[in-house]
Amino acid sequence: MLTKMNSSKNKKVQLLLVALTLPLISKAEDSIFENNLEIQNNKTKIESAQYDFKINRSFFLPELSINTGIGSDYKKNNNETDKGPYLFLESKINLYRGGRDQNLEKIIQTTKFKLNIENEKILRFTKIKAFKIISEVQSIENDNIFLNDEIKENEIQMKMAKKKADAGLTTSADLLDFQIKTETLTNEISNNNFKISDLEKELFLLFGNKLTLEQIKNELMLTRITTNAIIDIQTLPEFMILTSEFNNSKLETTNARSEYYPSIDLEGKFGSITPAKKFLGNKTEYQIALNLIIPIFSGGSTAAKFSKAILESSQKERELRQLEIELKKDIEQEKKKQELYISLISSLDLSLEKASKYKKLTIFEYKKGIKNSSDVINASDRKLEINRKINELKKESKILTFSFKTNFQPIME
Repeated sequence: MLTKMNSSKNKKVQLLLVALTLPLISKAEDSIFENNLEIQNNKTKIESAQYDFKINRSFFLPELSINTGIGSDYKKNNNETDKGPYLFLESKINLYRGGRDQNLEKIIQTTKFKLNIENEKILRFTKIKAFKIISEVQSIENDNIFLNDEIKENEIQMKMAKKKADAGLTTSADLLDFQIKTETLTNEISNNNFKISDLEKELFLLFGNKLTLEQIKNELMLTRITTNAIIDIQTLPEFMILTSEFNNSKLETTNARSEYYPSIDLEGKFGSITPAKKFLGNKTEYQIALNLIIPIFSGGSTAAKFSKAILESSQKERELRQLEIELKKDIEQEKKKQELYISLISSLDLSLEKASKYKKLTIFEYKKGIKNSSDVINASDRKLEINRKINELKKESKILTFSFKTNFQPIME
């Protein structure tokens, strides 16, 4: 019964594993990921950047307001003062601010681009995390298969030990050895099942607990991608994100410099501009002005902003060069790890073949009375240990390969 249940679960996990292996790159809007908290948080940031873009666009549009109140206006020629209410419609349009508004628009666009790349990075991280969980589940279920097979073989040896004990060829100690081993293996299976249950909970939390394994598999995109033999560092998310930050820092430097430049705006007023005793009288005025504002002294804040922007830009440039070096080293190191895993698995396969032969020979000699129960158990444990090591290495190799292809896949624009 236990074997059947494990087999059924194993098929489900294999289907999901295949599904995850195929869609290495997809959009964060995939319904399977929409419940992931990190992706939701980043999507909120993207939406917020879109509002920033709209706000900045409004700087290029005219401002319209109604001005009203009570005031006084001194007339120098006839030495009189007009007092009373005023009411007029005022409009102002920004013509030039040293290029700051255009630069700010570019900064917002670059920030939004960076957030989209970060979304892709979070998506990749989520897929790798899911793949690790599923690979771990599959590895444990494979381990259960090994343990169940070992229990079956141990039961055969236990029957043999009973026959030998009944015939007086050995003591009951042999029988106890095999019984203890069966109990130990059964306990390990129970422990493995608890681990699988915990991992499945972690998987459902990653995607939202409303999904089943089948739904996760069905909702994943089944589009295969190819990994380029030569990886272009500049197309990787980490590099593109830092490049965006560097570009923004250069724009901030230009913005800081533009505060030294004059600004020009066009202003128009219509209505009762001058305070008068009679509110909304017959007198209608209008005024059009082209304003030129030349900055002279800002308390040193402009110079400080400019120096700070240059400092941050230089730092981002250094970080960009360092990141390129680190990514190249990471790629090389990951490739070496893949080769090492392949070599270790190949070596262990040979060891497993020898351990299998040794186990068969030990069982044969036990039947002949040359070896005792502890020899059989040691030989069986040695074979099981190698099987488990191979299983673990294959899991790590799969995760490494999947992570490599996912992390070092160029961004699809």
